[in-house]
Amino acid sequence: MNRLMEPEKASALFDTEEVFGDSNSWRKPGEAMTQDGWENFDRIAPRYTQRLEQWRRREIRSMVDRPDEA
Repeated sequence: MNRLMEPEKASALFDTEEVFGDSNSWRKPGEAMTQDGWENFDRIAPRYTQRLEQWRRREIRSMVDRPDEA
């Protein structure tokens, strides 16, 4: 399989951290999260489009595609 990266690195959690500089998951109450707005959507949308195209070309797989490895 022609993967551009390991499947565990091709995920929204890693993409969010790379694009915004920090992950939005497991934050404590009161800590800043990425603001919900079109500017931030425009920043992450190209990466999500890239991931969808990679998945369609079978370069990466989702956890749903490989439940035995979850």
